[in-house]
Amino acid sequence: MDQEMRQEFAKVNKNFEKLATMIKKSFDDVDKRFEKTAAKEDLKGVEKTMATKKDLEKFATKSELREELKRFATKKDLKKHELGKKDFIEDKLADLKGDLVVLMTKEDNKIRQLIATS
Repeated sequence: MDQEMRQEFAKVNKNFEKLATMIKKSFDDVDKRFEKTAAKEDLKGVEKTMATKKDLEKFATKSELREELKRFATKKDLKKHELGKKDFIEDKLADLKGDLVVLMTKEDNKIRQLIATS
Protein backbone atom coordinates (compact mmCIF):
# COMPACT_ATOMS: atom_id res chain seq x y z
CA MET A 1 0.00 0.00 0.00
CA ASP A 2 2.80 2.37 0.77
CA GLN A 3 4.23 1.65 -2.65
CA GLU A 4 0.88 2.41 -4.33
CA MET A 5 0.62 5.75 -2.52
CA ARG A 6 4.07 6.69 -3.64
CA GLN A 7 3.18 5.83 -7.23
CA GLU A 8 -0.06 7.86 -7.00
CA PHE A 9 1.83 10.73 -5.42
CA ALA A 10 4.41 10.54 -8.23
CA LYS A 11 1.60 10.63 -10.84
CA VAL A 12 -0.07 13.60 -9.14
CA ASN A 13 3.28 15.33 -8.82
CA LYS A 14 4.00 14.69 -12.51
CA ASN A 15 0.56 16.05 -13.45
CA PHE A 16 1.15 19.17 -11.33
CA GLU A 17 4.47 19.70 -13.05
CA LYS A 18 2.77 19.36 -16.46
CA LEU A 19 0.08 21.80 -15.34
CA ALA A 20 2.70 24.23 -14.03
CA THR A 21 4.61 23.98 -17.31
CA MET A 22 1.43 24.61 -19.32
CA ILE A 23 0.51 27.62 -17.16
CA LYS A 24 4.04 29.03 -17.46
CA LYS A 25 3.92 28.57 -21.25
CA SER A 26 0.55 30.35 -21.37
CA PHE A 27 1.89 33.26 -19.33
CA ASP A 28 4.99 33.42 -21.53
CA ASP A 29 2.78 33.53 -24.64
CA VAL A 30 0.71 36.34 -23.11
CA ASP A 31 3.92 38.22 -22.25
CA LYS A 32 5.11 37.87 -25.84
CA ARG A 33 1.81 39.21 -27.15
CA PHE A 34 2.01 42.18 -24.78
CA GLU A 35 5.60 42.85 -25.84
CA LYS A 36 4.60 42.80 -29.52
CA THR A 37 1.68 45.14 -28.82
CA ALA A 38 3.89 47.44 -26.78
CA ALA A 39 6.48 47.48 -29.56
CA LYS A 40 3.79 48.43 -32.08
CA GLU A 41 2.57 51.22 -29.80
CA ASP A 42 6.14 52.45 -29.39
CA LEU A 43 6.52 52.56 -33.17
CA LYS A 44 3.33 54.59 -33.47
CA GLY A 45 4.79 57.09 -31.01
CA VAL A 46 8.00 57.24 -33.00
CA GLU A 47 6.12 57.93 -36.22
CA LYS A 48 4.53 60.97 -34.60
CA THR A 49 7.84 62.47 -33.50
CA MET A 50 10.17 61.55 -36.37
CA ALA A 51 10.25 62.60 -40.01
CA THR A 52 9.10 60.21 -42.70
CA LYS A 53 10.48 59.90 -46.23
CA LYS A 54 7.66 62.14 -47.45
CA ASP A 55 8.64 64.77 -44.89
CA LEU A 56 12.28 64.57 -45.95
CA GLU A 57 11.31 65.22 -49.57
CA LYS A 58 9.65 68.48 -48.48
CA PHE A 59 12.78 69.78 -46.73
CA ALA A 60 15.04 72.25 -48.50
CA THR A 61 18.26 71.01 -50.04
CA LYS A 62 21.71 72.47 -49.40
CA SER A 63 21.75 74.26 -52.75
CA GLU A 64 18.34 75.82 -52.05
CA LEU A 65 19.55 77.02 -48.67
CA ARG A 66 22.70 78.51 -50.22
CA GLU A 67 20.58 80.41 -52.75
CA GLU A 68 18.40 81.77 -49.96
CA LEU A 69 21.44 82.81 -47.93
CA LYS A 70 22.82 84.79 -50.87
CA ARG A 71 19.84 87.13 -50.53
CA PHE A 72 20.90 88.22 -47.04
CA ALA A 73 23.35 91.02 -46.35
CA THR A 74 26.96 90.12 -45.63
CA LYS A 75 29.28 91.64 -43.02
CA LYS A 76 30.85 93.82 -45.73
CA ASP A 77 27.44 95.18 -46.67
CA LEU A 78 26.69 95.99 -43.04
CA LYS A 79 30.04 97.74 -42.54
CA LYS A 80 29.46 99.93 -45.60
CA HIS A 81 26.06 100.86 -44.24
CA GLU A 82 27.49 101.57 -40.76
CA LEU A 83 30.11 103.95 -42.15
CA GLY A 84 27.39 106.01 -43.77
CA LYS A 85 25.49 106.02 -40.49
CA LYS A 86 28.55 107.12 -38.53
CA ASP A 87 29.16 110.10 -40.79
CA PHE A 88 25.53 111.14 -40.52
CA ILE A 89 25.57 110.76 -36.73
CA GLU A 90 28.78 112.79 -36.38
CA ASP A 91 27.31 115.58 -38.52
CA LYS A 92 24.11 115.58 -36.51
CA LEU A 93 26.04 115.71 -33.21
CA ALA A 94 28.12 118.63 -34.47
CA ASP A 95 24.93 120.50 -35.44
CA LEU A 96 23.36 119.86 -32.05
CA LYS A 97 26.54 120.95 -30.27
CA GLY A 98 26.55 124.17 -32.28
CA ASP A 99 22.88 124.79 -31.45
CA LEU A 100 23.63 124.20 -27.77
CA VAL A 101 26.53 126.67 -27.82
CA VAL A 102 24.30 129.31 -29.44
CA LEU A 103 21.54 128.76 -26.85
CA MET A 104 24.02 128.94 -23.95
CA THR A 105 25.50 132.16 -25.32
CA LYS A 106 22.04 133.73 -25.57
CA GLU A 107 21.26 132.67 -21.98
CA ASP A 108 24.58 134.10 -20.77
CA ASN A 109 23.81 137.41 -22.47
CA LYS A 110 20.34 137.53 -20.89
CA ILE A 111 21.77 136.82 -17.43
CA ARG A 112 24.48 139.51 -17.87
CA GLN A 113 21.87 142.07 -18.89
CA LEU A 114 19.69 141.08 -15.95
CA ILE A 115 22.61 141.49 -13.55
CA ALA A 116 23.64 144.80 -15.12
CA THR A 117 20.16 146.29 -14.77
CA SER A 118 19.70 145.18 -11.18
